[in-house]
Amino acid sequence: GGRCSSGVCRIDGGSAGGGNRFHRLSEFDTRGAIQEVLIDSDGVRNLVLGVTAADGSFIDKSVSLSSPAHLFVLSPGGIQLMPGASFQQIPQLTLSTASQLRFSGGVFDLFSTPATGVAGWGGDPLPGALGLLPGAMGEKRPWIRMDGISIDVDEALLVDAPGGRIDVEGSRLSVSNAAGDGGTLTLTGELIRVREGTELLATGSGKGGLVQVGGSWQNTDASVRQASQTWMQAGSLVDASSTGNGAGGTVVIWSDLNNFDGGTVVEGSLLARGGPLGGDGGRIETSGPYLMAMPQLLDVSSVEGKLGDWLLDPFNLTI
Repeated sequence: GGRCSSGVCRIDGGSAGGGNRFHRLSEFDTRGAIQEVLIDSDGVRNLVLGVTAADGSFIDKSVSLSSPAHLFVLSPGGIQLMPGASFQQIPQLTLSTASQLRFSGGVFDLFSTPATGVAGWGGDPLPGALGLLPGAMGEKRPWIRMDGISIDVDEALLVDAPGGRIDVEGSRLSVSNAAGDGGTLTLTGELIRVREGTELLATGSGKGGLVQVGGSWQNTDASVRQASQTWMQAGSLVDASSTGNGAGGTVVIWSDLNNFDGGTVVEGSLLARGGPLGGDGGRIETSGPYLMAMPQLLDVSSVEGKLGDWLLDPFNLTI
């Protein structure tokens, strides 16, 4: 029932369910006189922040938790991240236009679940597309836009627009780890465009991490939603290399092979190098029913280990 439009905005309260806490906001727009947003996570494992505004959420300030937790931002109207946006004390971050989140004990519906309806729920929500449900979308196709931002997450970042589109331009999204293995970075939606000046980073001083854009390796992970069209433009970079002693990671640029109206275009740089101190090269997949793979640079090399793999899997292959 509260409202904050300037200074430091603090959010507490919410509805508890096991190790989870749920908030429902009618609006989440940090533009203007707001300086930052602080959310009391109260030691919970998962914090769900649902936004019912029809025009979505607008974030251009720091959002931080009082203690580390997995933050789910559900905003069916869309999400726009602008310069100044950042997330602190959040080892795992999910930004989604889904309106429902499935747990083993039930489904949290952003618009209809009462505050008392989550009391008996415990455990984590189901992963990815298995847990993030679009609900009744009608004619709306939500949009997640990231423009000129820099986000660092320790373990996992999922940006998900079921039935909608994702545009990332001039931004840096990182799950890199200077003291261990790289994390997991996933972009899923119907249409995905990674524009010039964007860096998707999952490097690690141990093993390289995992970057998935539009799908999983050979569509083997049901929790990763498939895109119909994926476009990595020239001047973009995906890097899942090892920076120390370890194998290169995995990069997937994918669109649904069974949707012949879609396709995958790769014009940026893809890296999954083995570590300079040792380690095999990683693996890169570029796949789609129509595939134009003309990367500016593709590197799965290794200094002292085995070379990695580049998998191309279109419907037809022309060399």
